[in-house]
Amino acid sequence: MKTLILACDTDSLGAAHALCARMRVEQSTGHVVSLSRLWSLRDLEKEIVSGCFESVAAMHPQAALALSRLRRSGRLVVPVLGIWSDYTCACAWSKTLCEGYALSHPALLQTCAQMGLPAKKLRVTGIPVYGGAGLSRSEAREKLHLPRGGHLVLIPRAHREEIDAFLSMSDFHPQVVALCADREVRIRLTRHYTAQPRVLIREMDAPIELWLDACNALFTEPKAGILARAAARRVPMVLLGDSDGTAGLFGRSGMALCVQDPRAGARAVRLLCQSTDRACAMTRAQSLFANSNASKNVCDWLTALTRG
Repeated sequence: MKTLILACDTDSLGAAHALCARMRVEQSTGHVVSLSRLWSLRDLEKEIVSGCFESVAAMHPQAALALSRLRRSGRLVVPVLGIWSDYTCACAWSKTLCEGYALSHPALLQTCAQMGLPAKKLRVTGIPVYGGAGLSRSEAREKLHLPRGGHLVLIPRAHREEIDAFLSMSDFHPQVVALCADREVRIRLTRHYTAQPRVLIREMDAPIELWLDACNALFTEPKAGILARAAARRVPMVLLGDSDGTAGLFGRSGMALCVQDPRAGARAVRLLCQSTDRACAMTRAQSLFANSNASKNVCDWLTALTRG
């Protein structure tokens, strides 16, 4: 099977590459392309035809809309699977023509049906993530040259307010690892926290899955890409931001705690690190709603659509 995987933004590209990796395991071929590279429907049609693709995976509603325009004009005959790479339900999906829709969470089933998507085409697969057994916490920390003992809190794209919230606590002293993708931000934070041995400012120089294996808790903004990966690896998490949308969904499902400010976030992380019962309850909820086999499920569905 040869599949074109169309993505648009950071989250959909991450899910697309995870799906592509799984397809290699299944002895299939996936080719990831960003829709921004294709300037017109003619370019998209040419990409599909010249690549001899047998199916297309649309990882974003904009990709599905473009494919649906080709379908309506009679210029697309291969099956299309719409695949959620976030935890919201964009209205644009209701205007698409796909053979199936792979949803990220059971809560979206009713919403999609209400939008007019045929119930028989809807299936909850989860967001594609990189599979495989994770490392133990000690093994992951050793690979990343992190302290092997004590609590470790991971903060991707950290700000000073979030880091300072942990430093201000008198009864909880975790190791705080702040990941920075931006070089200037990393240099600025490193200089500021030079005298703080409990704070490590690190570059995203290793797969995020390895960082997740190493931590006791994740403290982050509700970005779908990292939340899907963390939930699939059963990492207790605290989400900073509005308690609606993705954060609200995770909170209502029991997969995360939601807070409005960094100090409340630090207290919530302390609760998860010090209460095994609360952390276990959260990871049990994640096991119900976040499928670590999502990439395989989507790959199997694409294979079935291709074979008719």
